[in-house]
Amino acid sequence: MNDLEFKAIVEVSRKWDGEEVARELSDKIKNKIASPKFILLFTTIHYEKEFEKILNGIKNDFPEPPLIGGTVAGFMTQEGCYTRGVTALAVEYENMDVAIGIGHNTKKNPLNASVECSDMLKKEIDGSNFSNKFLFVLTSGTIVPSLLGTGVKRVYKTKIPSSMLSRLLKTSFQTSQKGVGREDIILEEISKQMPEFNIIGGSSIDDNNMEKNYQFFNNNIYTNTVICLAIKTDKELLFDSQVAVEKTDKVFEAQLSGEKYIIKKIDNNPATKTFFEYLNWPDSFMDEKLHRRTFFYPILFEEQGEIFPEVIGGLIGNNIVCGFNLKSNNLCIGRSSKGILINAIKQELDNITKRGPPKIGIVIYCSALLETLGRDFYKVQESIKESYQNSPFLLIATGGEDFCVPNKILKHSNETINMAAFI
Repeated sequence: MNDLEFKAIVEVSRKWDGEEVARELSDKIKNKIASPKFILLFTTIHYEKEFEKILNGIKNDFPEPPLIGGTVAGFMTQEGCYTRGVTALAVEYENMDVAIGIGHNTKKNPLNASVECSDMLKKEIDGSNFSNKFLFVLTSGTIVPSLLGTGVKRVYKTKIPSSMLSRLLKTSFQTSQKGVGREDIILEEISKQMPEFNIIGGSSIDDNNMEKNYQFFNNNIYTNTVICLAIKTDKELLFDSQVAVEKTDKVFEAQLSGEKYIIKKIDNNPATKTFFEYLNWPDSFMDEKLHRRTFFYPILFEEQGEIFPEVIGGLIGNNIVCGFNLKSNNLCIGRSSKGILINAIKQELDNITKRGPPKIGIVIYCSALLETLGRDFYKVQESIKESYQNSPFLLIATGGEDFCVPNKILKHSNETINMAAFI
């Protein structure tokens, strides 16, 4: 088949009424694509009351192609950069088989959710003979729990033993399914279940407050699920991942609780107090804005030569709560900046476009980086537009990022930029 038979679009609506959003997106898709193979749909949390109208409207117009998606902190297309709106990506190509899957109760039982989702995918996709395999994953991200009956908080100044903290968080998983997203466990299990697939994905989130998130599966609305789109095709894809963080000289040894995302001591001293001392931060920074300040100073660990940045989700007394399991006790404070971010995206684009502009690209971009860049987010758009020329792309800002190339790299982390591109 020639390149003209591969059609891909990314469209945007910023209307407020759900029916009008669905009508606008459907009309834009119909004007360019007759029979989409699949549709990816992402919205910001502002449309929470309009989800049902949006999904029903699009599925009424496109009943056959599978649709998945969910809430993100923001997104970028060839049209612009948005922290409020709805976007849809659709692809039409004959030599492509697709399947979608869903797994429930991701925080309560991430392994069961991963197997449930993978089993759905394999039933539909295993019969395909196409050799290039791609899996898009969206997992319900962290939802901040109310641990001590004081409402949703990220910083508790009260002193609480790490053992009690672990029990409280485990209870929260089971009773309210709130807490860290457990995306690292899910990614690892899905990659075992579907070992030949390249994977790119992220964590569904709201507007970076981490209080709620939603996932879409056709015209159904869920939370605490993992949803996947599996693709087999003869069309070649390229994948790349870049870390948008640099190491500092603040290296330390951590003592972790039974839950490996909780740091209870740094260099044998109380974790919170020591972390603040290393950064020369005043005690006044210990407030509900803390998680946004730490976007610039994530905690890093290394595994098999790969750097894993983690943003700090909260502080409870002398305990630091991270977003996923720390796989090493040897940690480092990282540093991010606008310059580091711009250089990372340029390196990624150089790697992806070395054979020319892609036909379409999907970029997973940490929502922490969205806030770090601020208005300079448009510089990222300019770089992508220049490299992609007239080809469409969709960048979504998620609460965590997933990346897997079989037998090379398996990584759930924060503050990375991951890209998959059809070429």
